Amino acid sequence: SWNSLTENSQHLKRAINHYRTIFKKKKYHKIHGDLTLDNIFFTKSKIVFFDWEFHGSRKQLWGYDLIYLVLSSICIPYQESKRFSKTDEFHFLKFWKNLQKMHINKKLIFEPFKYLEKILKSDKVFIDSIKISKSKFFPLITPFTFKKRITNLISKNL
Repeated sequence: SWNSLTENSQHLKRAINHYRTIFKKKKYHKIHGDLTLDNIFFTKSKIVFFDWEFHGSRKQLWGYDLIYLVLSSICIPYQESKRFSKTDEFHFLKFWKNLQKMHINKKLIFEPFKYLEKILKSDKVFIDSIKISKSKFFPLITPFTFKKRITNLISKNL
């Protein structure tokens, strides 16, 4: 069971900082592909990203994995509990504004679901995995109403 974004905010913050040390900023990068908190091992002093099965996909805009990570931190718990509290909303916007300050491409910031879905449905590495299990990718199974809610939240607050 996934914890809410509020409960995971410290792990998420550490993961974002770790990502920034691994993936130096340049326009396009190889990606993890489905970076979620389930694919990160935390100790007091170390963070390890694992499950790199999609690293062979096409290079994507820098920040792709960060967008995927932050969105997964709200979408997956929502799918389990159907709840997204005002506190979670506050934390989400705080993280999202920080991603914007990192100068992540505007397509990723303002149309994240549209961008992620396009990549998932057009890259052969992802397509092959989707044929086996579409549910592995939260952007493809998150309810439309929740995606719209998050997209509206982003557009109204950035």
